Amino acid sequence: MHTSRADLKHGQSLEYIHYGGGLLCINWEANLKVGRVYPNKIALLKTISLAAITGHFRLRTVQSAKRRLCVRCWQLPCPWKVRAYKVGLHEFKVVIYDPLHECDLRYVSSHHPQATTELLSDCVKWRFQDSSSIYTAADIKKDVKQNFGVSISYSTAWRSRELAFKRIRGSAEESYSLLPSYCYELEHTNPGTLTYIETDAADHFSYFFMAIGACIQGFKSSMRPVIAVDGTHLKCKYKGVLFVATAFDGNRNIYPVAFGIGDLETDAA
Repeated sequence: MHTSRADLKHGQSLEYIHYGGGLLCINWEANLKVGRVYPNKIALLKTISLAAITGHFRLRTVQSAKRRLCVRCWQLPCPWKVRAYKVGLHEFKVVIYDPLHECDLRYVSSHHPQATTELLSDCVKWRFQDSSSIYTAADIKKDVKQNFGVSISYSTAWRSRELAFKRIRGSAEESYSLLPSYCYELEHTNPGTLTYIETDAADHFSYFFMAIGACIQGFKSSMRPVIAVDGTHLKCKYKGVLFVATAFDGNRNIYPVAFGIGDLETDAA
């Protein structure tokens, strides 16, 4: 377990703590104190929610407006309370914080309403910065249980993973919408490159073909005149099959010639 810092305005910084597994969360014990300025209300609420999750108590929002926020422990008359006010364009400053708890242990539960998809995705999104990283919903569920003592459903873990994946790498829809621009730049910067996108009647993606100009020239000048085509199934949101046309050079090394994406391994594709 180690900590890191993220600089904020007003000369302050938020401290993050790296728990075991794949959780990187705001260190609420170091950040939740009187005088602390948060970049916005969402960051403050995430810190308060983490305090509730690790402390195994529930929250009750007394007041939540554009310029003020007041949150108390769900079980009265427990004195735990946080009050904050807006001090800038978006920043919120903690003006009252009472960390004392007098909760009845009968109300402590391993299931926590503050362990939301939004909060958990913020804790695990760093794992998806490396495209080779494999971090499943089952891993998220296990890490949350081991580090926070909180049980979450598989669906919550899955939605957290999907949201974190989207925040780091963007959505599949955004990627498909950028494909024409990518093809244009590819043809502009690599002379001789051939690209083709086919859509259906509703202007939805159907097929894609790409052959890099340098690969075409290399095949014409140095490769054996035999092409092998193979495909592998894509495991993304919209599925499909990735086709690869390859040749052999003089040393029998595989040489890529062209790539394509289709819906199935059919003659039409």
